[in-house]
Amino acid sequence: MRLDQTLGAGILWILGDVIGVPFLVVLMRALSVHERVRAREVDVELDVDLDEDSPPASTLWWQTDPELRERFDRH
Repeated sequence: MRLDQTLGAGILWILGDVIGVPFLVVLMRALSVHERVRAREVDVELDVDLDEDSPPASTLWWQTDPELRERFDRH
């Protein structure tokens, strides 16, 4: 009886790994593709924002961000 339980547990463990590893590979691939698409969308949005209201060349990027400007403005 103990041998049967040991073999059954081993088989279930191996099946779980055999099924789980490809699932994780597919999941990571899908997340990677989604992240690349989202990064492109954000880049386009940022490029449009930069074109619309580009700050003067002498201004630092955190000085144009409203939240950071309020937080770190020393004038």
